[in-house]
Amino acid sequence: MILEPHQYARVIGVDVASKKLDVYDSAGKLKKIVVNDELEIAQAIASKIMNPTETLVVCEGTGGYEDHLVDVMHDHGINVAVVNPRQVRDFAKGHGVTRTVALVVGVPKPVAFSTWRRYQQANTTQG
Repeated sequence: MILEPHQYARVIGVDVASKKLDVYDSAGKLKKIVVNDELEIAQAIASKIMNPTETLVVCEGTGGYEDHLVDVMHDHGINVAVVNPRQVRDFAKGHGVTRTVALVVGVPKPVAFSTWRRYQQANTTQG
């Protein structure tokens, strides 16, 4: 099944660093800074998402620092998209917003959906 963008009632943007995650939640319900550790991510983010099929978590590809976040989201059945950091940075700079906000409100959103679709299609055709 391929999910369409209109199905996401909530988008959570996460700016990933080696030791911490800066979180921007379109619903405004999550803590702003979370330690980049699987247990902390599960407690502070995943456990607070009541409708996983209606939520999309978007983060930048950081060369592996995003792995804990992606693993926890997958373990909890939460949709996650890893997007190109250059596009996020350029959009944020051009619109005067933080990268974390850009992940939720900007151009990266369609990029996230197309990335998620490609992931789903690849996994459907290989299975």
